[in-house]
Amino acid sequence: MSKLTKYRGKVALTKDDEFVYEDQMPSSFNAFSETAKALIANNRTSKTIETYESNILSFYDFCDENNVRPIPADPRTVLAFISFQSEHCLSKDGKQFAVNTIATRLAAIKFFHNQNGYISPTDHKMNVDAFDGLKRLKGRDIKDTRQDPIMYHELEMIINAIGPDVNLKAIRDKAIVTLGLQGGFRRSELCSLMIKDLSFRRDALRVNLLHSKANQKNKLEWKELPIDEPFSAYDYVKKWLSEADLTEGNLFRALSRDKKSIRIYKDDPEIKQPTGLMSGNDIYRLIKHYALKAGLPASKIGAHSLRSGCVTQLAENDKNDIYIMGRTGHQDPRTLQNYIKRSS
Repeated sequence: MSKLTKYRGKVALTKDDEFVYEDQMPSSFNAFSETAKALIANNRTSKTIETYESNILSFYDFCDENNVRPIPADPRTVLAFISFQSEHCLSKDGKQFAVNTIATRLAAIKFFHNQNGYISPTDHKMNVDAFDGLKRLKGRDIKDTRQDPIMYHELEMIINAIGPDVNLKAIRDKAIVTLGLQGGFRRSELCSLMIKDLSFRRDALRVNLLHSKANQKNKLEWKELPIDEPFSAYDYVKKWLSEADLTEGNLFRALSRDKKSIRIYKDDPEIKQPTGLMSGNDIYRLIKHYALKAGLPASKIGAHSLRSGCVTQLAENDKNDIYIMGRTGHQDPRTLQNYIKRSS
């Protein structure tokens, strides 16, 4: 049962009086109903929906404690919520919430208002101004969650920690870390890459990326990963495909307990996706495990360290922002600068 169940009665009915309706729809429209439902349901990824559902709970609790309506909410309620979250709420380690945490909760409020046919109070000017003011505050005691980049010398240490290619796990994991770093991939992208998206060219590995966090409308996007770069993923990925005897489906797979074979896809209605796939958490644990084994500061290294390392390493290799953005898919140079952590 969803944690949101107890709050269902707190949400007012959909209000869409501003729309114009025909008296009756033609029966021929029935042929499109299933497709229409699927398209509407595909508006957000399941992971995004889960994130919104978990983050709206704090707003529902706040409204419940103060006896005000959460949806549709008065803009002043949201203003009070922003203030409450920024000053009076602490994370498990006693730090104030990061701006991104509060931003996610405001996004959840907006999502559920829109889902119920209401204009979101988060878009009210006073709330936009308040959140902008929050972003400008200095000296807030928040946890530093930034991850250190994995550079070439750290990558070499991780590859050594993985050890010789005695089983499929070692071969797969080397392909993951080299491809993750060279391509600047997010962990979710590594998990969703398909073998058909790869093209082994004479001088580069081309990876088509049809869907990503920044590309949710399936625009044509690809990465050209030169074979002559240090720690090129070309041979590592090629060896993984050969040794695992993979020709179709997802590139990276879960393995059997003995690490000698891949797990077979199997539908699991509980998690609404086949088993045998790798998850983002699998990638995260993999990176943390080898970082610790290599003697690296594992507390500051995670799956995002590969993407950060790609940006930082290319910057130290004197590549310009346009070149780096072409590799990582960043849309804004200002965002790119947040990733670059030069040794100097």
